[in-house]
Amino acid sequence: MDRGAKELELTVDCVPNIGFRRRRMKVAGGFLVATATLVLFLTLLARNASTPYFVFVAPLALLAALYFFQAKERTCVVLAALKVRELDDAVTKERIAGEWLVAVQRQARKVWVETLTTTAAITAVAVVIALLR
Repeated sequence: MDRGAKELELTVDCVPNIGFRRRRMKVAGGFLVATATLVLFLTLLARNASTPYFVFVAPLALLAALYFFQAKERTCVVLAALKVRELDDAVTKERIAGEWLVAVQRQARKVWVETLTTTAAITAVAVVIALLR
């Protein structure tokens, strides 16, 4: 068994396709967009905007959730779609195939499911709060 297969076997729960630096960037971006989402929500509340305007929270919530879940799973969905893995220097990229590719694409699907579920929940809460005020 070669070294790559052993590493895959040992880390079957997570096969990262981004390094520490890119994860840190994803977390920072997530906090930035989450803050923008909260500011938009509070602005809509303060201005007594009509309920349909609260749906505009969804795109920002989607982006924030996507950043956070990519950092959590150590998987960039764009790189997974391109079948590429980023090395730790955040500049060098290498092609992936076989079991690594299957694992990374599975993680990317998980990221999308978590992101869409979270976005739907955040948007629903925003609209319910708008309806109850």
